[in-house]
Amino acid sequence: MSEIKEYHVSDDLVVIKTKIEGIKWHHVLTDNTFDKNESEIISSYFKEYDELYSEENYIRTTAGKEYKLAGFSGITFFPNTLRWTNIIQDILDNTHGAKKFYGNANDYVVTLELSITAPNFNYKWHTDVARKAFTGVCYWGDKGEGTILHSKDTNKIVNWKHNRALWFSNYDHNSNIDKELQPWHKYENNSDNARKTVNINFTPQNHVHKFLNQKKEQLEYWLKNKRPLWVPMFRGDTLSEIKKL
Repeated sequence: MSEIKEYHVSDDLVVIKTKIEGIKWHHVLTDNTFDKNESEIISSYFKEYDELYSEENYIRTTAGKEYKLAGFSGITFFPNTLRWTNIIQDILDNTHGAKKFYGNANDYVVTLELSITAPNFNYKWHTDVARKAFTGVCYWGDKGEGTILHSKDTNKIVNWKHNRALWFSNYDHNSNIDKELQPWHKYENNSDNARKTVNINFTPQNHVHKFLNQKKEQLEYWLKNKRPLWVPMFRGDTLSEIKKL
């Protein structure tokens, strides 16, 4: 990543103005993404997961066959987003087609998806599914590998830092936006430890009903317990095999 030279500070939130060299699609980086109180709460959720952790957690047996998991996901619903209002507005103002495609930022349901990526698991190049209108990928913990970004012939990695987030918008996949402006990215975990992130996802109204139905078990658990329910994340090839059973 390019050397960080310029900051904009709002309270304790730090918005890094320096863009990553060669990445043409609009992005924003923040440090101190979550305030101290919220950070302590999120860390307590990850601690709950750590207390359950064992190597066997990444193995599931279906129809007598063992499958390795990509990791685990725990979702908290309806967080206060006022801290990031200016960031979302910046993305709306600077991302090609974002306003036309997604409309008013008040029309979103927001979730925090706490993600545990299994050791030595790498996720392929992709752009986000349509239900993720805006995303903040916030790194959690002292060590890890940041998101790898792609634009035309350039690949760059975001330097990992605890409570640092990479923000970007999705795009209309039916439009003819230049590929260098499409937010292609991937992530890797080449260590023997879990990779932890908090994904701040803004879901537009036309996807809310389907999304909440898909996450019904986690939503009901959250409403009842105000704690995330950790569920396994299956690898793409594993899901394909299971569906054939």
